[in-house]
Amino acid sequence: RIRDPDYSLKEYFEDCVAALPELRLFFSFDGGGRSRTSSGHGAEKEYQRTFGALFCVYWLLRLEIDGKEGFCFGCGDQWEPLLEAVGGETEAKKRTDFLQHMDWPSMAQVVQTAVGDSIERIEAMIVLTGFHDIMKLAHFCPSVSSKHAPYRGYDADATINDHDIALAYVLEHYPDTLPSFRNLPPTMRDVLLFSQNKMHFNHGWFVQAEGPPQAMLSGFKEAAKGAAPADVAFYFFHWL
Repeated sequence: RIRDPDYSLKEYFEDCVAALPELRLFFSFDGGGRSRTSSGHGAEKEYQRTFGALFCVYWLLRLEIDGKEGFCFGCGDQWEPLLEAVGGETEAKKRTDFLQHMDWPSMAQVVQTAVGDSIERIEAMIVLTGFHDIMKLAHFCPSVSSKHAPYRGYDADATINDHDIALAYVLEHYPDTLPSFRNLPPTMRDVLLFSQNKMHFNHGWFVQAEGPPQAMLSGFKEAAKGAAPADVAFYFFHWL
């Protein structure tokens, strides 16, 4: 129903809470009663950021309904998409300029290529967005088993403290750990593994110049050979 004009953001929020058990992990604690995150934000803040990302999925799938305004301005107290920017003058101007000057047809093309009208692919995008950042909670970071070592630079018994690599390790070697991932069709699990593990590409690092081009792009170039355009687009939709 995500593209149903009558399907509200509030209904979507409630459906995500009911359907994604991994969201409850943001409110868990380690053996010492602590909940530390690698980002420096509190676990509750990471939960809120995750829902911000889930809301973006909702809005990007509704660009021709109310998605552009929601993506740029957010929602009001009654869950309705705001029609104009609120807040400070500088921030409001940035949001308004984005709405007016963004290349929306190109963004819509990324979304269409990534998921099209496939319920399975849309479901997979929501699932990935729901659990993508749980490995920022330090007590969930896995240690590399000797039978998998070395794993992307981590030796046996080493704790994987990079949340992206930690998630890739769990998805690849312990897929039953995350119920939402386990319940996806095998083809969709493969798409998530491709986007999170096989591409070896961090778009955030790339656009912020946090690594040299050769190191950033060589893995992506290799992974993209023979890859389905929809699967590459899936990664970039998730990054959006």
